[in-house]
Amino acid sequence: MVNKSLLIIDTDDSFSNKLKLEIEKRSAKVWIAKNSRKILEGIVENIPDLILCSDKLAGQNSKEIIRMLRKNPTCNRVPIILLVTDGNIKKIEFGRFAGINEAVSKKNDFSVICDTVNQVLETKERTVVKEMRQKDHLLTILSARGGSGKTALATNIGVGLTEFPAETVALVDLNLEFGVAALMLNLRTNFSLLEITAAVLDEVKDAELDSMLIHHSTGLRVLPAPSKAGESEKINDKSLQMVIQRLVKLYDHVVIDGRPSYRDIMLDLWEQSSSLLVTCPPTVISVAVTGSLFEAFKSVHVDSEKIELIVNHLSSYVGLAIEQVQGRLQKTTTVIPYGGKNFEYCEDMGKVFITEYPKEPTAKAIRALVQKLFDRQMYFRELE
Repeated sequence: MVNKSLLIIDTDDSFSNKLKLEIEKRSAKVWIAKNSRKILEGIVENIPDLILCSDKLAGQNSKEIIRMLRKNPTCNRVPIILLVTDGNIKKIEFGRFAGINEAVSKKNDFSVICDTVNQVLETKERTVVKEMRQKDHLLTILSARGGSGKTALATNIGVGLTEFPAETVALVDLNLEFGVAALMLNLRTNFSLLEITAAVLDEVKDAELDSMLIHHSTGLRVLPAPSKAGESEKINDKSLQMVIQRLVKLYDHVVIDGRPSYRDIMLDLWEQSSSLLVTCPPTVISVAVTGSLFEAFKSVHVDSEKIELIVNHLSSYVGLAIEQVQGRLQKTTTVIPYGGKNFEYCEDMGKVFITEYPKEPTAKAIRALVQKLFDRQMYFRELE
């Protein structure tokens, strides 16, 4: 552990200070934090090589602390050792503390704890290069016209991806005029898109950039659309592309709520995205304009294998049967059934449908889509 940086999270001053002194004897740097605010402040300045977190924290839930760390893109791959206050290590349910790498009893001699630290750090050194290559899942959801339900689908997919352990997810609202992704999640903007773009151009630190995005309770990060008139005109496509590239490097999955547009930023996303999800309600007009969008894909040689046609039922009215949609667009489809009043309620109240009504057919269809997208990404990760 020579020259490594370690973070101890514990409210037991006596134990944490003694452990700190013992680790420092081995030429490692150590800092102690007692709450989430101090943890996040410290991470901005110094991302640790390893974290030791007590299972009992006065006035706090250690499980939630670990979950917070695993959803923070700057340290979600940092190994965590759980310091167990009572009980037999073998009886610990590791699943309760999703994301811990190892556990060690506080009753052990400090030398045993230090040996465990060394073992975990050695394992980390062998895997870090592979993990650096894995942050490359760019998923764009778009449509050929407004009113296709793509933003509602994007927010639910974003939340769905956060449910996989230790996966970090960012949602970008590229509807630069009147974007509503943040509203659909009942979130308030902390920093404007213009301010975040300027920060990226100034090469802001990863932890600081993450703090500028809106944090949803599920761990989803949201980059909202401009909220002030005229702000979008001050942001050019090249700057937006730099922001997206930075997010792709920082998060495991970046979900783009796209727009019906042939602007350079959207054309670049057609090419760069791992998957393109095209939402299309089963109506004559929607299918007609979606056909035009597919022709545009062909004209610029977009890989047809990454295009997913989503037949999104936004009402009980069905203008065309699924077979008719598939026949006209020559594409197999994923069907999202009509969610009824419950779906409309969630949209209007800023709630996430798949978590509020998980047993509804619409929620199950969205989760199946999320699982398919995640499995596809895992397949490509294994190829690396």
